Amino acid sequence: DLIQKQARTLEDGSTIIRAPFTDPTRGLEIHFDIESYPPFDCDYLFGFLLIDPETQKRKTKQFVARRPSGERAMWKRFVKWLETLPEVYTIYHYSPYEPERISLLAHRYEDASHPGVERFLTSCVDLKDSVRDHVIFPLRIYSLKRICAVLGFFWQGDVHDGGESVDVYERWLTEKNEADMRSICRYNEQDVQATQVLLAWLRMYAHEETIYPAQTPWTRLSSLLST
Repeated sequence: DLIQKQARTLEDGSTIIRAPFTDPTRGLEIHFDIESYPPFDCDYLFGFLLIDPETQKRKTKQFVARRPSGERAMWKRFVKWLETLPEVYTIYHYSPYEPERISLLAHRYEDASHPGVERFLTSCVDLKDSVRDHVIFPLRIYSLKRICAVLGFFWQGDVHDGGESVDVYERWLTEKNEADMRSICRYNEQDVQATQVLLAWLRMYAHEETIYPAQTPWTRLSSLLST
């Protein structure tokens, strides 16, 4: 049945809500994305979008290691910041990569038993799982960028995907052009905006089993798509 429904969406461009989505948010809503540099097995940028559940006020936060040797200092700043967060919050990310890297760095820098790190990891919600459990998109590959293209959200700027961010960071390490670092930071900001758009869409459009025809205008998302 699932295979048949996926075949249908690929044929006619529809989007199927296969099961109602229940919002798991508790407390402060936080969207999270990491930029990494695989040649050195290091992470150089943690990006966050924080949304107050009562006022909907948005705030961005980034931790940056301007060179791979700065990863430890970046990590320690991040751990210190965790102590300032409220007791209850929900971390949204797309795919298991983010919590896996946090767990790895926690062991690397001997913070695996830190209460803030433990709470952070237990507060993570993978939106890829949410999509898998509730939605069938007209896509063969369920990457965040392909899903967001269906929703009408597109990345702007000089960096468009993770591979390009690696290349630009590598160039930054040799040339130290501040425009490159700004481009990477802007790309990361759009990554966390994308998970917010996806979560908002699930809240607005996935609350009951239904079929949306191809080219459905997601008008209730318009304010997010214009940011």
